[in-house]
Amino acid sequence: MRQIRRLLVDSFDGDFADEDWEHTVGGWHVVVADGDVPLSHASVVSRGLEVAGRPFRVGYVEGVATTPARRREGLASLAMAEVSEVLRHTFEMGALSTGLHDFYSGHGWIAWSSRC
Repeated sequence: MRQIRRLLVDSFDGDFADEDWEHTVGGWHVVVADGDVPLSHASVVSRGLEVAGRPFRVGYVEGVATTPARRREGLASLAMAEVSEVLRHTFEMGALSTGLHDFYSGHGWIAWSSRC
């Protein structure tokens, strides 16, 4: 877990706080590694979400990152393929928050907005 946290801190240029780590741990972890060295990571954490008064059991995707030296090799795509399997078999819905919409839409994710 120490190596995964270091990967996340490095991947987010140090902008990965203790609170971010707390959101990432627990649940399922997908790690793409070269031997014992993690290169890419994603986790799925169980959360509750209510939509129009109906509760859903949601797999929330957290901590998606690839070590900077190995980006653009498809490693995060490998991790997300496994994450998608966990979501399909375990949860009613998958959710995440991102600024990288193009990456996730390439994996079948759609942007969702709601009125408050």
